[in-house]
Amino acid sequence: MRILFYLPVVTPWWFDNIVIHPIRALAREHEVHVMVPPLWSGTGIGPDQLANCADLDHVAWHILDGEDHPLLRTGEADRAEIVDLVRAIAPDISFCRSADLDTPAAFPGVVKHLMEGGASPFPVAGYELHLKDSPFATAEIPELSASQRDWIDAAIAPAWDALRRDAERQAIGRAAMCERYGLPSDKIIVAVPLEYEHRENFFRIHSSHQRNADLVAELAETLGDEIFLAVSNHPLNVLHVDNRALERTIAAMPDRARLIADEGERGSATRLINMHCDGIFVENGKTLTSGAFYGKSVVRRSTFASGEWTRVYSCLDRFAAGLQDGNADIADPADAKTWFGYHIANNAFDPRDPEVSADELIARTLTPFDPGRWELGMARYRAFKPELFQ
Repeated sequence: MRILFYLPVVTPWWFDNIVIHPIRALAREHEVHVMVPPLWSGTGIGPDQLANCADLDHVAWHILDGEDHPLLRTGEADRAEIVDLVRAIAPDISFCRSADLDTPAAFPGVVKHLMEGGASPFPVAGYELHLKDSPFATAEIPELSASQRDWIDAAIAPAWDALRRDAERQAIGRAAMCERYGLPSDKIIVAVPLEYEHRENFFRIHSSHQRNADLVAELAETLGDEIFLAVSNHPLNVLHVDNRALERTIAAMPDRARLIADEGERGSATRLINMHCDGIFVENGKTLTSGAFYGKSVVRRSTFASGEWTRVYSCLDRFAAGLQDGNADIADPADAKTWFGYHIANNAFDPRDPEVSADELIARTLTPFDPGRWELGMARYRAFKPELFQ
């Protein structure tokens, strides 16, 4: 087969730690082409990445270094030129790391997006992939037979039960959470876990605001006085982003929002707030599944699909009304349990695993739903986290 990797927004870290592994696996048996721009704004590849691929001289490298290569990140470059080049290659399969969706949609053959395979709060190694038709479609699941659902539920039950027990041990109660983080106990608390705002994250073209400060200001205005925003910053924003605009925005409305900082372990504040809040706001981040696990009402502002079982709101007003009435929709825990099991068994995999072969990658691409690989998926997860299955 002829395989293309189209990678306009791959970061050097993602290339070195994740994407290189399926490139190597597929190149052992198939014709592989890699189409990627040079380094710019934290994306693309440079001499270090190419040096690490010196042994892949049988791979066809297409370095997109034209003057307009920065525009590839957002789809503003000459799309026809890219599509014509891809059509000349004529790939059977294209694996894409692209914020621009229109260009890959015009490619011949099967197109899959290389996306993170994590499913919060289930622990992962941090390298998992999920080959997706739509990059931020979240928590989707096909119709399962009764026997398929029973198998998944039984397979994931030990890990599900262990994580539920862990959550109960970590829980401190809503009143204690409010006291710890300075939140008003007499208001409805909505968690707002922010997305990565760095210039290298071109996927933010699919977010409602380019600045998190503007998002928080809009939410505070829209949701009203009865709702208080518990805002937790993305860990990479804390490390790499100038957060002064966000801090000023929140400081200017102390009766409407508070920025919560981790006290130690990365993500600890977000986890506790998700456990004890009344509702959660998400866009294209992974917190939707965390809300389902903790039994929280979630509103999701996104142009991408959400699994119907999540009962997620798409309208802020309806979400706020449900919280105020005390009748907000939440996911059925049984459906959540099934989805987590399905995702681990069927979707997510660690591309660093030497057992992930070219045949497996192609099978995952051409047969996205395959009960035949569920035992392998669960076995790999049991090997990764054996303590959850004791």
